[in-house]
Amino acid sequence: MQAKYGDRVQFLIIYTVEAHPVGSPSPYSGREWTTSASLDKEGYPLTQPVTYAERVAQATKMVQELGITVPVLVDEMDNLIWHTYGPAPNIAYLIGTNGKILVKQGWYQPQQMEAAIEEYLEGAEKQIPAARLTTRVEVVKDIEYGLGGDVPLLLDIYIPEKLIASPMPAVIFIHGGGWRGGDKYPSSGSGQPWIFRGEHQLQAERHRPVPSGSGGLQVCGTVAES
Repeated sequence: MQAKYGDRVQFLIIYTVEAHPVGSPSPYSGREWTTSASLDKEGYPLTQPVTYAERVAQATKMVQELGITVPVLVDEMDNLIWHTYGPAPNIAYLIGTNGKILVKQGWYQPQQMEAAIEEYLEGAEKQIPAARLTTRVEVVKDIEYGLGGDVPLLLDIYIPEKLIASPMPAVIFIHGGGWRGGDKYPSSGSGQPWIFRGEHQLQAERHRPVPSGSGGLQVCGTVAES
């Protein structure tokens, strides 16, 4: 699923407590409960880590032995993630971009999870606001946001007529060729596809030019405040 949906879905594995450690009780039975999962690939017993460094080392070994390519996070020794989302040994969650839990599986079921991902992505694509096109853009020009020596630094703001959110996200556009000329005007229209879809505001900036004799060295003179 990582290979199929990785460009649209963030996959994570969280390594927590060992379910079937050798030499200590299983957290799910209160007694030693060994299975084939109690041995590593070379046949050595897997014990319950007692320090965070041991837990990280065991997780690292697991990633290497199984060839895991999904990012792996390691729970702290207070097992906060395990207690919050479990406690269970093989649970799986699908969480939306708004942080809402969409699917909880007490035991990971790949086929059902893939179906849930497909359903979620299909619904999300229908809600993409890119279809809301507008050809009207309000332009507020030459707003001074600072000084480059004694040269006023100016920006233009391009605002779509139809706003899809409040506050609106903004794209700050700095034209690479303008590092020498220091002028925002020739390229400010490059961001119009975003504006026409109503997805962003665009801020095109005039900035400090490259110092003379710098051989093209790019010097950033833009300061963003939120």
